[in-house]
Amino acid sequence: MMKQQISQIDYKIIEWIRVNVKRRKWMTWIARTINIVGKGGLMWIVLAVALMFTKYFKVGLFIILGDLGYFVLIESLVKRFLFRNRPFVDNKLIELEVKKPGNSSFPSGHCVIAMCSTILLFHISIWIGLIALVFTAVIALSRLYLMVHYPSDVLSGLLVGAIFGVILSLFL
Repeated sequence: MMKQQISQIDYKIIEWIRVNVKRRKWMTWIARTINIVGKGGLMWIVLAVALMFTKYFKVGLFIILGDLGYFVLIESLVKRFLFRNRPFVDNKLIELEVKKPGNSSFPSGHCVIAMCSTILLFHISIWIGLIALVFTAVIALSRLYLMVHYPSDVLSGLLVGAIFGVILSLFL
């Protein structure tokens, strides 16, 4: 019952975004760019490798471990067993503005990796963590703007990423 209620709320929010959020070229460009650099945690891996050449080696290493953990646990297992269509599959009125993602919508991988990395970056400084948190929020909003995820996919991705980040933080 709860799953059905969440799905109904998700559908309503996505439809509201489709109807009411104006598509601006600059916003679409930002969202598409984030989609590309965030795929597979690419941006976070580049940052992690750079950190590994500083005194924050361990933070960089743990960002990579978080990314690997996502692929082993979420991408390989959870997304296969808890498969969920993406919004553009369920709503034929959605005009997709990025290459069609092929895997499950639940949870948002971009959000899992971004939030996990953000939690770990707070160990460097509060300011770096806050900057990463703002960027993570932009990533989350871009997933909705592009309509490649439902809101519950994004929120669950942020929650799973926070849990990953906190668990990894215990070993820093």
